[in-house]
Amino acid sequence: MDDKNNVAAPAISSSEERERGKGVSQIERRHSALRRLLVFILFFSILGSLLNFYAYFSIRSWSSLGTAVWGGVGSIIYLVAWRRERKGKYEHAARLVLISVAFLYPVYMLFLPQGVALVISVTVVLFTGLLASLLLPRQRFLWMVAGLLGAGLALLMSEVSPFPRPDVTPLQAGPAFYGVLLITLLFFAWQLIRLLAISTIRARLLIAFILLVLLPLAVVTGVASITGLQESQARTIDQLESVTTLKEAEIDFWVNSLHTTLELALQPNTPAATIPDLLDGSLPPAEQESASASILANFQYVIGETGLLEELFLLNQQGRVILSTDLGQENKILNSTAFFREGLQGPYTDPPLFSPSLNRVSIVVARPIRDEQGQVAGVLAGRASLDRLSEIMLERAGLGSTGETYLVSSNRALLTESLFAGFPLGNTYVRTAATEVAVAGQSNGSGLYDTYRGAPVVGVYQWLPELQIALVAEQSQQEAFRDITNTLTLNAVVALTALIVAGLASLFVTRSIARPLGELAATARQIEAGDLSVRASVEREDEIGSLAQAFNTMTGQLRQLIGVLEQRVAERTRALETSVQVSRNLSTILDQNTLMFEVVQQVQSAFDYYHAQIYLFDEAHQNLVLMAATGEAGRQLRLRGHKLLRGQGLVGRAAQTNEVVLAPDVTSEPGWLPNPLLPDTKAEVAVPIASGHSVLGVLDVQHSQVNALNDGDAALLRSIADQVAIALQNARLFEQAKHQAEQELFINTISQRIQNATSVESVLQITAQALGETLGMDRATVELSLSHAAGRKTTPPDGGRVGP
Repeated sequence: MDDKNNVAAPAISSSEERERGKGVSQIERRHSALRRLLVFILFFSILGSLLNFYAYFSIRSWSSLGTAVWGGVGSIIYLVAWRRERKGKYEHAARLVLISVAFLYPVYMLFLPQGVALVISVTVVLFTGLLASLLLPRQRFLWMVAGLLGAGLALLMSEVSPFPRPDVTPLQAGPAFYGVLLITLLFFAWQLIRLLAISTIRARLLIAFILLVLLPLAVVTGVASITGLQESQARTIDQLESVTTLKEAEIDFWVNSLHTTLELALQPNTPAATIPDLLDGSLPPAEQESASASILANFQYVIGETGLLEELFLLNQQGRVILSTDLGQENKILNSTAFFREGLQGPYTDPPLFSPSLNRVSIVVARPIRDEQGQVAGVLAGRASLDRLSEIMLERAGLGSTGETYLVSSNRALLTESLFAGFPLGNTYVRTAATEVAVAGQSNGSGLYDTYRGAPVVGVYQWLPELQIALVAEQSQQEAFRDITNTLTLNAVVALTALIVAGLASLFVTRSIARPLGELAATARQIEAGDLSVRASVEREDEIGSLAQAFNTMTGQLRQLIGVLEQRVAERTRALETSVQVSRNLSTILDQNTLMFEVVQQVQSAFDYYHAQIYLFDEAHQNLVLMAATGEAGRQLRLRGHKLLRGQGLVGRAAQTNEVVLAPDVTSEPGWLPNPLLPDTKAEVAVPIASGHSVLGVLDVQHSQVNALNDGDAALLRSIADQVAIALQNARLFEQAKHQAEQELFINTISQRIQNATSVESVLQITAQALGETLGMDRATVELSLSHAAGRKTTPPDGGRVGP
């Protein structure tokens, strides 16, 4: 008998003999459904294998190759099952399909990322019970056991790692990955339902339960996940940008200090012509030796006092080292170096590079030396190690537990010490997406990429043009997205638990409840259509009535759950958007008074509070002084110079304890101080503005309604207060840097004017004028006492030392 005859008259198994009473039509429908299911699965299995083979040859991913090979094995099994069904071996074909679902697909977990594997495996294993219930209903207990064993195998495969798994973070795997996965699973489920269209209430109830639980959770989880991931990424990038800005300011200050040290070194206590004469070799040997010793002593003193430079050396116009604090460097020819060529023109900073001869990374600053006629006689250069830059980069403030900052040269070499062992300077090159963009494009930016250690990170990079280096700040994606990852895991567990509970509950439904279940199925279809207000009719008090009542309870809880989740998502989204907007607005303000004013105005207007104000500690750190407040009451309080003692009132308590003080009803709060200018205050929350354990001040918010302020407001205001603390520190650092820069500019200007002076009288005149301008006096006099005859060299009483 050939295959055609087998198809025309399929063999009837013993189990089908027992089902003859059900009618031939149901058996034929199962045959037809299995045949369509096999064609459907076989098509997708072959298509998936081909796509993975293509991915392997495109990107050489071993996981794609493993998935393709194992998909090929599955395709062979499905092909055999299809042939068995064509020959009338229905039960054999059905068992092959179920075995492949229960025991073949879990092995895929070896080729998938750790976090994704469990979700996929458990979801696929759920189809074992569904298929067994529809294809082999009389053997459902056996296949329930097989499904549990398959789930255990999937868990084992997700934990065992005989070789490295692909490293995919939640943000890389989703939202695109999870969106595609959800669409694929829904499409597969829809196709499965359409293919296995068996007219039983039990099958319909099973499908309704699964969809009822899966769809709302999937939609809510998907929206919350995408929003949370985007906000976590933006928040992390904002934090890293603040860190890079502060470190860039520290680097600029350090480089300016190096040039200031050169200025100090160019003020020896020998006559102005000594250094140019020493450089051109015009001094007699005895005088040359004396001058060299004096200049070298001055260099050593400057190095010791400042602690910034490791070496100071003089180069003549030919690029030869005439004098150096490192004797091994003297007489070297350095005319081909950039710092010598550029140093002849003006102050110059040589980009830091690793020096094989010195076996360390160093930076060279240089400036020209001019004679009395203003002609360039040589170059003064100083060499500094990058130990201070490594200290700056290794500072942990604002980087969490896994964050780090480092510097990369134009040749991609690591310039500062790595936070992690195994990456020595001189042998470590950073070729990441961030450094390629920063160095090649000499631009700033941020993004997600793999760092030089191979770990996925959130990174911010900035190009420092003066030093021709890139500043990179990174934090691991695992830490950056830890909160949203935990939320995703919890949501996945809840969804899978709900699916398992719904599937197991439907398997124990009997035919004796066909009519009530039909009514429940009709109700489920209405709920599936989106009408969560419908209720099942409870007509009996037995198990069916209890099921109907439980169904009503479940729909009510689901309706409440969806409402609560939507409300929480909306509130959380609004709060995070406001916090991010406030952070962005504050990051551009560097004036402390403007900063405080903008904070209270934005907080008050964003959340419609009755009153908002900020107190800062005075210099004695005992009184809290009102710095900014909203409205007319705030203006009057500012005019009065309003202040509070530490520990006084809610504001003082928050400052003293460094804890948030929340008073939903101020009338019942001990220690609350009423203010006549704010008579409508009914609720208040005081949040400390702190940097670590150091309290800078307090952000105080008041509301005109009782219980209008809650823990959510306190948490949001705490986040804003933390951002205010960072912005306040930035403003103070900016003021300090500005004041320091003005002082250095004034010193440099006076030094330049003194160097350009052509006589002692001019020097004295410039000095007197500078002292008068600095001290704000109408008249200043400088007296000079000469201890030797005119024309002879004079050494000051301090022995040629430069004052600190």
